[in-house]
Amino acid sequence: MKPITTLSIIFLILFTSCGSDAHPFSRAESRNDPEQEKSPEELRMELKALEEESPLAYITGKGITLDPQQVQTRRTGLFRDAEYAPDGAIISGRLNNAATLARYKDAQLKLSFYSQTNTLIDEQTYTIYEYLEPNSSKSFSFKIDGYPEATDYFRTEIVGVAAVRE
Repeated sequence: MKPITTLSIIFLILFTSCGSDAHPFSRAESRNDPEQEKSPEELRMELKALEEESPLAYITGKGITLDPQQVQTRRTGLFRDAEYAPDGAIISGRLNNAATLARYKDAQLKLSFYSQTNTLIDEQTYTIYEYLEPNSSKSFSFKIDGYPEATDYFRTEIVGVAAVRE
């Protein structure tokens, strides 16, 4: 019986020593708190505003590839091979929007072309004129007219995107 009595006394001391301000439920009711519980609609609006303020945090590019294109400049003959010339490249991949509520559009993709010696040769920025819905991904593909012939590899970066405000 002794442990139960000691435990009861400890609980009694804890509950009686704490004032009404220490109780989490009585505190919100006892004063007029401007940070009272928000409605789901208010929370949604706040989240959407946060996502629209920093769109680059939610947009990523995945699986972006560069496929060089060639055009035939001379046909195969009886004693000669066909000849080809560079004709730009096809850039393709996916843009992912990880935002919960915000829609975005017009993502700007920067391509950086590097040589075999890891030297930056050229940078080009292209705009992908598509809407990016919340929690979705969108495939894209476009042709660039030219890129440096000495390109060994390239890197991509999303440098801009516009939030759709409704």
